[in-house]
Amino acid sequence: MSEQDAIRWFKTQFGADITVACRGTPYTLDMAAAIAMQETYSDCWGRIYKTKPVSEVLKLCVGDTLDAPNRSAFPTSKAELVSAPGGASMFDVARQALIDVAQVNPPYQKVAQNPDKFCHGYGIFQYDIQFFKTDPSFFLSRGWHKMDECIKRLIQELDAACKRAYGTLKSSLTDDEMMYVAIAYNHGSVRVGGGPQQGFHPKDGGPFYGENFQRYLALAHATPVDIQIPGDLGPIAGTGTIPTIPAGQQDLPALVQSALEILQVIAARQQPVTGQAPAPTRQIGDFIKLLTVLTGKSPDGQLGQVNGALGQTIGNLLDGKKSAIGIIGTVITAVLQLIGPHLNAAVPLFGSFDTLGKAALPVFLGTTAWGILGKFEKWLAPR
Repeated sequence: MSEQDAIRWFKTQFGADITVACRGTPYTLDMAAAIAMQETYSDCWGRIYKTKPVSEVLKLCVGDTLDAPNRSAFPTSKAELVSAPGGASMFDVARQALIDVAQVNPPYQKVAQNPDKFCHGYGIFQYDIQFFKTDPSFFLSRGWHKMDECIKRLIQELDAACKRAYGTLKSSLTDDEMMYVAIAYNHGSVRVGGGPQQGFHPKDGGPFYGENFQRYLALAHATPVDIQIPGDLGPIAGTGTIPTIPAGQQDLPALVQSALEILQVIAARQQPVTGQAPAPTRQIGDFIKLLTVLTGKSPDGQLGQVNGALGQTIGNLLDGKKSAIGIIGTVITAVLQLIGPHLNAAVPLFGSFDTLGKAALPVFLGTTAWGILGKFEKWLAPR
């Protein structure tokens, strides 16, 4: 069996679920595959995935029995674990996990002879037992037996790692940025720009975590699989549905808030997913209704100082259109920044699309602000 065979199996078995779960995030199926390879392939599922059903493979994805002085995070020992609320029950679960994995991984058989030893990592992505204090149900209910529960924790921890690495969540990640986030996921901290020789480093002098991740990510890129994505996926987790615009709503702050909520959800849906259905017709209709309200004419048709700032001719030409132009232009420029690098290669005639998007964004934001101020002027004008 080869590592590429293993990645192909992983992507075929879990590709659809992971791809759907990663909508609206900067993470990808290939990134998840690289982490699974680095975390549990050699110790766990790489030994059994060709001979056991998926449910049994997930059950046996446990490991890491190091305790103090080689471990500083909770729990450093059996005593510290059992002293925590629910810790005695957790030890029983963790001890049984070690006994189970020892049946397929001989090195763990020797470790299991010590009655105080237990597993610290759970699931194909190795969710650490340090989170037992805040997420006890995952461990006590053996949540690592279910891939959807493992994916939830992976995305949660990658978000935290991305913030540690870059100070904020990013809308997309290059391969190098994925590597730094993966190192932070493994090690807790990372020196962005410091190269792949960071993270876990075996005592025998083998590759660093970052080096292995790079290799596995490249191998995942080189291992395409045909996965089927359901057409009706519903709203993206954590973003909710696009809000409706109440009939007859003329309150400007409410309209602006609705615009921001709609744009946030639309931006989240810009992540391309094969087979994903477009935004529901109702949500698109809501956005059009919002634009219709924002582009309404003033009752007397007269331009004030704000709307006529560039003169009556230009003012009348843009009257009722500035907000729509600004909002639509802002969405388009955001899309250009996201997909620009791909368009550059496909349509080289027009130069750099992502650069164009960055340059145009302030113009459209200014136009949106001008339009909103113009609405204030109209609505506050004497009737």
